[in-house]
Amino acid sequence: MTPGEFDEPLDEDPRSPLLPPDDRLWRHPSELGGPHPTLPLDPVVVRRRWLLSHPSRRSALTAGVVGALLATGVVALGTHLADSMEGSGLSRLGRASGGLQTTPLATAVGHELSSDLATDVTRVSAAMVFVAVTRGATSASVRGLIVRADGMILVPANGLTRTASLLVTLANGDLYVGSLVGADATSGLAIVHINGATGLPTALLSADPMTDDSFALAVTTPGGTAFSLGAVRGLYARPRVGGHRLLGQLTTDLSPSSGPPGSPLLASTGAVEGIITGSTRDGAVAAPAALAAAVADELMATGQVSHGWLGLEGTTTTGRPAGVRVTSLAAKGSLAAAGIKPGDVIVSLDRTPVTSLAELRAELYVLQPGTRVRIGFVAGALRSARSVVLGATPDS
Repeated sequence: MTPGEFDEPLDEDPRSPLLPPDDRLWRHPSELGGPHPTLPLDPVVVRRRWLLSHPSRRSALTAGVVGALLATGVVALGTHLADSMEGSGLSRLGRASGGLQTTPLATAVGHELSSDLATDVTRVSAAMVFVAVTRGATSASVRGLIVRADGMILVPANGLTRTASLLVTLANGDLYVGSLVGADATSGLAIVHINGATGLPTALLSADPMTDDSFALAVTTPGGTAFSLGAVRGLYARPRVGGHRLLGQLTTDLSPSSGPPGSPLLASTGAVEGIITGSTRDGAVAAPAALAAAVADELMATGQVSHGWLGLEGTTTTGRPAGVRVTSLAAKGSLAAAGIKPGDVIVSLDRTPVTSLAELRAELYVLQPGTRVRIGFVAGALRSARSVVLGATPDS
């Protein structure tokens, strides 16, 4: 897309919006419809109508990107953002060769992003790092996100071991030696620490979950020199990455090049909603922010992750009621002690609906053993609830 491609004047009469009244700011093209669904949608007309109906949303994700999304589904954009860490005076090993550019936000693409979102991208990209991982004769590079100002960095776990050599390059080019604090193969996340750093810029992980068919902006380079836009395709997935079956992942249509491991996913609000942990042949996958935050806290505290256990085996049921049908229970599990039996269907956890076994596992994974939770279930035609205390996994 070239600058000014969607800059023609808005000279038509206002019409009713194509989106429903409760539309989201991020909207997948398949959700858009018009009065003539059999006719192809003109992206420019759709953009104009949308802007006229929502004049307060004249931003990157409306004025420039919405039209392109309707035409292509996914758009990759390049920009240059300010390096907010220049002159920080941090102690360091040295300046990495070929340091990152510190060019201010380019006016040529300024219309692609609202000022608020551009500010958020700048802030998050300043907290990003490159991590060079060397094991014997092999080496790889992943992105990471500083989550604590003393140098705690959230990174993908794939390929990280205690014996790997880690060199961390900050967004301003400063170079540090890193050490592995802990890795969690189930979530696909790890924590790396760099010594001698204080007051580093950090990124806050959102507590708000993304939804199916949301759009997400992947910031792909520390310092903000590149980012990509893609769609979230699914929730609570269990993809296989690097030989491990991950838990509770978001699936996207971002390719490995447009969504490299370690890249943060930003919602239209600028909140960090996920961290890319790897990719499959269908696209990049990401740990949602709520999972990432809980795992990061545990890894920083203890170097490992422990999680709650209900002591059940089950299957997803999509009938009425939808939930997790219990197939068997551990004799010493908390569900058996609460009177829940095989054949019952678990429908909620702490009053939050549970619709699949993968969702239940992901929710339990961020809860500590000893946590008291309220399990809603259906036995026959009777809906009930029991308060149970989560146990520890037998192999923990």
